[in-house]
Amino acid sequence: MNCSASIRGRAYALGCNSFFTFSAKTCSFWRLCCKQGIADATEGVMIVNRRTMLVLVLLALLGVGVAGGCGSLLEAGEPGDSPDITPDLPSDEVEIVLYFSDWQAQHVIPERRSVTVTDEGDLPGEIVRQLLKGPADPHLNPTLPENVQVLSVEVEGDIVYVNFTKEVEGIAGSAGQTMAVQSLVFALSELEGIERVQLLVEGRKSLEFAGHGVIEEPLTREWILTYPVFLDEERAEWLQERADAGIETFRMDPFEVAAFDGRMAGFTSDDAFVLEDLDADAGTALVTVERDGEHYTIELVQPVRTGDGGIWMIESIHLR
Repeated sequence: MNCSASIRGRAYALGCNSFFTFSAKTCSFWRLCCKQGIADATEGVMIVNRRTMLVLVLLALLGVGVAGGCGSLLEAGEPGDSPDITPDLPSDEVEIVLYFSDWQAQHVIPERRSVTVTDEGDLPGEIVRQLLKGPADPHLNPTLPENVQVLSVEVEGDIVYVNFTKEVEGIAGSAGQTMAVQSLVFALSELEGIERVQLLVEGRKSLEFAGHGVIEEPLTREWILTYPVFLDEERAEWLQERADAGIETFRMDPFEVAAFDGRMAGFTSDDAFVLEDLDADAGTALVTVERDGEHYTIELVQPVRTGDGGIWMIESIHLR
């Protein structure tokens, strides 16, 4: 066969009538086909019958490479080349902030966690799934029961819609219900562009907690909570041991602690925190925050040991 000739065949086996063209470098492939009786050569034009068409295309895919289904076949690489046809799905490790209930069900405490995602659009769903897994901190408590399942998580504009099974309405007590709602709203609103969270129950915009009202509208994170803070001494000891071991050493800085743990009151990383006072001997510090023209004070103490190396924890948050 003349290798300079164009070799064509109609792709009836694939259900289309377009021609595909092989380059001259594929002559050896076609000679092999002819020797095997797969195709017949007539004046430099290959006529391929229906029964053998699929075989030819599959062989071509392995040795030549295809662009666009029944479109033109690309030139094969040099003999011995073995192109990697395994899909290379991009994945990134992302740090998210989750929220879980403190020991008194008074506040939801932030917890950093690294997750791997292949699609940035799935990040809201991953946050909800991680909330369902519960906290890594043994002194915090989950906010969603194990029997609750998430049906879907979708984003439209600045609203994320979280659709749960009906078991979510079985969360007991007003404190537990508040912790569940706050953990979802706080965690999801950490994402850029998310301002509101709409909770759904099997598709309906009406979450009815037994004896404690109905949630029908999207929820926001605009409020600042100035509830009393009950310091957990056992957690303080645990955090100190971690800091001594080089884990979360930021807790030795009162400013950093106020900026991160202060999120339990509704503050965000966009708020302006200022260290106003620090008494290293007494182990006390004051950090102020401005939000929408209002000024708040965060009081911190060193509950385990004072001075360098002692961790800081929030003792109170109040409006000035």
